[in-house]
Amino acid sequence: MFSTSDPLQPLPTITWTLDDGTVISTNKKYNVSSNGRCLIIYKLSEQDERTYSCKAKNTIGESNPHQVVLNVTSKPIFYENKAPRDVIVSQNKDVTIPCEARSAFGETPPSPAVWYVNARQIGPHTNRNKIIVKANSLTIKSVQKPDDIMCVMCIVSNSVGQTMGEACVNVILPIYLAKPINANQYIAYGNSIDLTVLAKSDISQQLNYKWTHFRNKSDLVGEEPTFTFYDPMKKVAYINTTGMTEADYQSVGGEYVVNISHLYDYRIERIHVTLQDKPAPDDISGQSKLLSRIYLYFLTSLTYVLTTAKA
Repeated sequence: MFSTSDPLQPLPTITWTLDDGTVISTNKKYNVSSNGRCLIIYKLSEQDERTYSCKAKNTIGESNPHQVVLNVTSKPIFYENKAPRDVIVSQNKDVTIPCEARSAFGETPPSPAVWYVNARQIGPHTNRNKIIVKANSLTIKSVQKPDDIMCVMCIVSNSVGQTMGEACVNVILPIYLAKPINANQYIAYGNSIDLTVLAKSDISQQLNYKWTHFRNKSDLVGEEPTFTFYDPMKKVAYINTTGMTEADYQSVGGEYVVNISHLYDYRIERIHVTLQDKPAPDDISGQSKLLSRIYLYFLTSLTYVLTTAKA
């Protein structure tokens, strides 16, 4: 809040301006009161650090502008998304807690962060192979459940004051396979293969499965495969080539990739399917001829039986 008075009589009109010449009037940001003698700035920010001028005028004359330089100071301010916050992480992974802060524009930078783990300041007792402390971050290596479930706090200071940030680390079990998979499978025309991949994780998480099919090594994106059968509830998946056309059968080969994930982790498994030779056309023709002979023999025998019965 700034205030001013002028000895000129009669009562003067007082005008406030910004350093760019903009005349200040009462709005959501400023309040000019007491016949202009008082200027209030709401919700002060760093952008308000500038020069303000006031000038009085009445019927007799006009005063020289009086300038006021506003210096905005602050205790340390966290950079966006750089303050400590709670985190959930899968076991065996590293986790880093940030604590990056600055002073107001033009002010002395804050001191390096002082860290506390479970309310105890980092010191000689800290396992430096497990907990890595830097000027603006703390890293916990290869977290384990439940040993590394903890809360940490950082404090940064400058000439104005201190800013504190807190975060709690929750460790959950990783995604793992419920049973081994056959990563290399071969399929012959007319047969089936099992592509089922079953995984487990922390009981608090729900797993999602997303399949992708890469037909050859040159594929960069792949596509969602079309299984003969896939149960999204039981996660059972297999390919059945019975009755497939030549084109469909040839499209079956390649690499099948399943991305198993939840909100905090993922696991990728790959199954490569190799096509075995499809029966040669002559063999298929021979089989068809044999079936035709069997069918003809059946009809002939049925006709003979019916004729004998009528006789």
